[in-house]
Amino acid sequence: MKMKNRQNIKGQMILIEQFVLVILVIVGIIILLFYLANWKNQDIQQEKILKDTATLNNVAKYILYSPLFTKKLKILDGSKLTSLQEEFTCRELRDLVGANFILEIQIENTDEMFRTGLYIPIEKNNQIICNENNYPGCNRWEICKDNSEESLINTGKMQALFIKLPVLVNIYSESSIEDKNYLATMYLKVLVSK
Repeated sequence: MKMKNRQNIKGQMILIEQFVLVILVIVGIIILLFYLANWKNQDIQQEKILKDTATLNNVAKYILYSPLFTKKLKILDGSKLTSLQEEFTCRELRDLVGANFILEIQIENTDEMFRTGLYIPIEKNNQIICNENNYPGCNRWEICKDNSEESLINTGKMQALFIKLPVLVNIYSESSIEDKNYLATMYLKVLVSK
């Protein structure tokens, strides 16, 4: 009887060991699956970041190299920037550039503009947005800046990527004989889907 009882207990112990082993193998497989899924998800996210960064760089390159925005290579033309605001709709510009973007350009040193013959009726660090009526007496261009993009960002459909670059802006003034280049900051925001 004792022998049978021992064999019974030994058989139950073997079953319990096998059950625990099966449970551990299943848990190990589940952990491995979660790890592999997370690894793939990180890979997909990294590809999206690279793609979005390439989009941002391509838009910046287009703006700095396109004759639509520049007079000379990498030198933005103030008169072209002013006319872009008036002649093209944002939809047309975005179709040309190939991305949903917002462009702001700010000439930083208005004292230098005053010294070189451009009368800017503003105090230092103030901004006058350029248009056909006040150019060249202005120091800021806003292209495709409207609030519809903000609603897309707030709903979670889009996210914004920013780049801030120093650029030169060429401004021709009738009061000076030659064109002048002024240091400015280009704020570029590109909206990409999440």
